[in-house]
Amino acid sequence: MGMPVEKRRSILWAAAILGLLAVLLLPLAASAVTVGPAKLQISIDPGQTATGFLFLKNEESKARVFYPSIQRFSVDSGGQKAFTDDNATIAKWMQLPESIALESQDEAQVPFTMVVPEDAAPGGHFAVIWWSSSPPKGDGQVAIVTRAGILVYVRVSGNIVEKGHINAFSGDKRFVWSPTISFAVDFVNEGNVALTPQGDLRIVNVFGAVKEVLPVNPHGSIILPGSNGGLGIAWKGSGFFFGLYKADLDLTFGETNLTAAASWWFVVISPLAAFILLLAILLLFVAPPLLRKYNRWVIERAKQQV
Repeated sequence: MGMPVEKRRSILWAAAILGLLAVLLLPLAASAVTVGPAKLQISIDPGQTATGFLFLKNEESKARVFYPSIQRFSVDSGGQKAFTDDNATIAKWMQLPESIALESQDEAQVPFTMVVPEDAAPGGHFAVIWWSSSPPKGDGQVAIVTRAGILVYVRVSGNIVEKGHINAFSGDKRFVWSPTISFAVDFVNEGNVALTPQGDLRIVNVFGAVKEVLPVNPHGSIILPGSNGGLGIAWKGSGFFFGLYKADLDLTFGETNLTAAASWWFVVISPLAAFILLLAILLLFVAPPLLRKYNRWVIERAKQQV
């Protein structure tokens, strides 16, 4: 007896869907390229030339030719990254091979040369070098394929302005039942070069004793000129915490070691402190009346037995 029509139809639909998913996901799984470094930082004078190497590895199962393209890198006021075509500055200064051919799993050190013109504007210039298995289009765009990018930060000497401030600093709550709180820092870069604000966050009790010290921006996140950068710090304390505490934030940034500071007050009652407080309330306010009542009961019973 043959298979029922409805069951056969269901099997055919399932096979069709799986086949479509395989076709759609295969390019994503098979196409991959690894590049390095993640960030290329160069400080240079106008009229000078910088040279170096970029890392490129073909992670695919077959030979590939990879093509570079360069776009301008920026961050808007909301912290969103943007990549736009720009044939000036870094795209014009950077000299790269037109293509690199690699066998499967092969890697290469790709040489680059950066020639900064005499009239280059001082300050920060930012771009991303994309490596893709598809050549750029005539308008400089890259086809929609897997690609990997290297962020390039160039600091041209001259009239350098290093300026920034803490726009906001706060915790996610004022009253904390356990010593766990997340702090957020909004730092504004008002200069013309990239800044890397770093420092410490100190948890201090009401008597001024430092309970904990946490690093801020230990991985060196960079904030571009004219943009805001969000820095997060998570604190998870242990032990006895009870009462009013202050988070003191101290940041240092720029080659001239500028500083910025801010504070945030909050109240903490840790589980251990809550237990000790509850025990103290029981001993001071609940136990004495009960004990007096028990004593009266004992005395009354003793009188009745006389």
